[in-house]
Amino acid sequence: MDGMHIKNDAQLQKLLKYYIAAGKTESGVVLNLDGDNATDKTFKLSKISIALLQKINATTPNTVLVTPCITHNNPVKIVITQEGQDKIGLADKKEVPALGRVFAIPTDVYLTGENNTEWTWAGGDGDDALTIDANVKSITNEGTLTVTATNVELTTVTPAATLANAAGATMNITKVTTVKNALTNLGTINVGSDSEEGKKAELRAYGIEIKNDATSLTASGTINNYGVVGVSAGTGTSAKFNNYGTIDMKNDGAITLLTSNEKSAATLPFGPFSKAFVAASNKMGTVVLPNGNPLAIVSVSNKTDAGFIKYNWTDAAYTHDTRNVKYNTLVVSNDIEFKGAAATEITFIEFNGTRTQVVNPATSNNLPNLKGIIVNAGKSIILEKDNRINCLDGISLRDAAATIYRGGELWINGSAPLTTTNYFTPAYNWSLNQIVEY
Repeated sequence: MDGMHIKNDAQLQKLLKYYIAAGKTESGVVLNLDGDNATDKTFKLSKISIALLQKINATTPNTVLVTPCITHNNPVKIVITQEGQDKIGLADKKEVPALGRVFAIPTDVYLTGENNTEWTWAGGDGDDALTIDANVKSITNEGTLTVTATNVELTTVTPAATLANAAGATMNITKVTTVKNALTNLGTINVGSDSEEGKKAELRAYGIEIKNDATSLTASGTINNYGVVGVSAGTGTSAKFNNYGTIDMKNDGAITLLTSNEKSAATLPFGPFSKAFVAASNKMGTVVLPNGNPLAIVSVSNKTDAGFIKYNWTDAAYTHDTRNVKYNTLVVSNDIEFKGAAATEITFIEFNGTRTQVVNPATSNNLPNLKGIIVNAGKSIILEKDNRINCLDGISLRDAAATIYRGGELWINGSAPLTTTNYFTPAYNWSLNQIVEY
């Protein structure tokens, strides 16, 4: 058996059942999972096969193990399927099985479909413990993973496995969850829900780094925070919660405690506007405050003004907020008038309305610290006659359909722009036709 190549899970099951039924005693057997018949280079490993491997290895460890084949369809992707939950005694058919005594070499494993985790990944007791050995290199969720445990940790693994929530995937945190292995989110993580019980959920980084990542301006890791997101107290400098994507605080009681919420050093507030809002490789750290609460609890331990703290403005008129507001980006989806004292707290305005009428009198400088405006894809603004928007750095139209109807004046750093490069940051396929004068 040693060194055999396995094309699919059905063949693997037959071989493992034969090994058990025949009373085989051969040890040190390694089976190569080829996935030769899979066009997507995957081997769908069922829970039945996992249970059979663990049965074989229960008394004598490492008797029969499997490994992704490095010569056929390299690299073979190991995907754990839902098949066979009811045949191996799992009450919850979506429960992720134990992953100890299965793999011969450090292996990346993937979860698809709907999965639940009601265990503690290390240090659990009885059926609540998920056994994972050093040969699980990483676990990546590509479907919907609901974490209902009080703690999620893999600290007994050497080397420690990493966790990932892939782009398009969803992870639901339903309780106070302390993550003790590095986690990267490119999909969506829901911390709690909009219920009283759901608001008690927490996601904590304990001695490791959690990254809410962003691969581009349009493909970002998103955390919907109904409870608490942050670094667990008392863990020292090794615990980090870095936000390069978007954390949306869904209610007034939500709390966001970050280590960093910033972009690379080449971007604002440390570089040009064009880098911050256009470069596809730029990572945008954004926290969206709850509607009606610009004083929501947000703390960034290294740079409190880094990245973007956004606030959705819903009133028709904006008046300078005399409180110590935390946002620097105002998101506007309706008509708006800036009046009264200078709104020094606003450094960016993101327009997201279908037709947003903007009133900012040219005779007063109500937005003295405005670095730039962004008109989102497919949206437009109407700048009324005798009004002015002065941006210290630039203007960004997010696609070819974004439009500015200009009766008033658009200024860049105190003077009227004369060229398209003054109006726009590059790379959005814009044209002068998107600036409509009337």
